[in-house]
Amino acid sequence: MSYKLTQQRKDVHDIRIGQLKESMAGVADRYEKLIDIVESEIRWHEKIRTDPQAVLRDAKRGVK
Repeated sequence: MSYKLTQQRKDVHDIRIGQLKESMAGVADRYEKLIDIVESEIRWHEKIRTDPQAVLRDAKRGVK
C-alpha cells in the first residue's frame, strides 16, 4: 500500500512538473513576442528621430 501511495505521489508530482514546464514555455513565447514588438517600436522611434522624412516616404510606399 505504501509503495502504491508513494508512486501515486510521484506520478502527481511529475504531472505537475510537466504542466509547469508547458506553462513556462507559453510564458517564454509570449515574452519573446513582446520583446519583438518593443524592439520594433524602438527602431521605429529611432528612425523618426534620425530621419523623419524617411518615415514619411516609407508610409507613402507602405513600408513598415
